[in-house]
Amino acid sequence: KDSLGVPGAVTATVAASGTRANPAYTGSFAFSNAAFGSFRAPFMDGIIDYRSRRLNGQVHLWRSGQQILNVTAYLPLDLALMHVAQRQLPDTLSVQAHADSVDLGVLAAVTTTVQQVQGVFSADVGIGGTWEAPRLRGGLQIGNAAASIPALNVRYSNINGGVTLSGDTILVDRISLTSERGRAELNGHLRLERLTKPVLALNITTSEFKALDLRGYLTLTASGRVNLTGPVFGATLSGRGTVTQGVLHFADLVNKR
Repeated sequence: KDSLGVPGAVTATVAASGTRANPAYTGSFAFSNAAFGSFRAPFMDGIIDYRSRRLNGQVHLWRSGQQILNVTAYLPLDLALMHVAQRQLPDTLSVQAHADSVDLGVLAAVTTTVQQVQGVFSADVGIGGTWEAPRLRGGLQIGNAAASIPALNVRYSNINGGVTLSGDTILVDRISLTSERGRAELNGHLRLERLTKPVLALNITTSEFKALDLRGYLTLTASGRVNLTGPVFGATLSGRGTVTQGVLHFADLVNKR
């Protein structure tokens, strides 16, 4: 029975040994037909092995019998069955994710936020270092992509670009896309002050770019250059732009409240 609003089926086996202070675990799991709001997760399975305060694991995502993502992780953790001063231990960690020429149509299968998705992406990314000082490596490429966003009533196409991971920085080399006759480009970087504290420094340039078309409410096409800086939660948007075309239906806004 779905009592948490998260339908799906979980199959798992776990074996434990050792002591409360220094346990050991091995196991496997599979997660199918999972849904979180509009998100529909692909079939996922994996294995775990924990001993000597280190968690090793593998996770695989599948679609139509094809593996679309493989993630391996080696994490220094203290999973003792008792109170400890710190769960995340000051030792080296490693996380590696690999996807090769994956059809972006998988997004349409896992979420209703985007539709009519086209294109491919490849990724070979990793995280090393420690919890306090993570070190990134690898990159991700996306090519000839397109997607419709029903909530905005727009379609973005000719989406191309990539990101490079190096040290504590995710560098957005250049991501470009078009919307009707307009164009937008994104570049900049995202720096990890800690593994869980990313800081943005992104530049967004638009030219006659149709950002949204909410019929009966607002249609907006704009040109300009803006910067998004600061922590992901609480970032600051600054810059200048010109609305080259727009319609705001005041009467409909008042009547539909």
